[in-house]
Amino acid sequence: MITVLCVMPELLNVNGDAENASVLAQRARWAGFDARVVTETTVRPDLVVVGSGVDATLGQVASGLRLMSNDLWGWLADGSALLAAGTGFELLSAGVQVSAAEWIEGLALFPGHAVSANNRVSDDLVVDTPFGRLIGYENHARGYSLPPDASALGSVMVGRGNDGRSEGASSGAAFGTHLTGPVLAKNPGFADFLLARVLPGYHPDADRTRRVDHIAKAARNQIAARLSLRTE
Repeated sequence: MITVLCVMPELLNVNGDAENASVLAQRARWAGFDARVVTETTVRPDLVVVGSGVDATLGQVASGLRLMSNDLWGWLADGSALLAAGTGFELLSAGVQVSAAEWIEGLALFPGHAVSANNRVSDDLVVDTPFGRLIGYENHARGYSLPPDASALGSVMVGRGNDGRSEGASSGAAFGTHLTGPVLAKNPGFADFLLARVLPGYHPDADRTRRVDHIAKAARNQIAARLSLRTE
């Protein structure tokens, strides 16, 4: 049995990002593992998913995450992996600069912090990463300042991401991104990468995943063609 913890889905699912947990659990099942998605746990989860919310609940979510801080750090130290998207990613950084007068302290699980921007970006985002090209959608009001010596999730090919150059952040087995939608449904290779980190011997079952992977590939190729990028 593997456990996927979905953190505060009632507040962090504005773009469907809590469903990244369902993608991970189902692909694990297709590969022959027993898997469950939980919203609370008293045991170490194998995978943790933190989705994206709205700015009106940033303070509430930040408070909830602080209560989990020791657990999150401990789980990662014990071998869990984590994926955070959107505002969940921002709140797991050093903090969020909501405006010139408002700063919300984060958990500093990721290097860097979210910075206020002049305009919201809602458009396609394409990222070159060490585990393949990710294609999805970004919808966020802030940029992200990543220290020079920190690791990004990848490099921006199309879109803004952090700053038009880098996208997201990674720290050990924790990965943060602005890709929403949810990112793992459109990029199942990323899901397999995360699963392989926590499940020794994990290999996706090609027969069982063929249909959904074909749909995801078609969606990525449609966006790639529209952006004059190579298709798969």
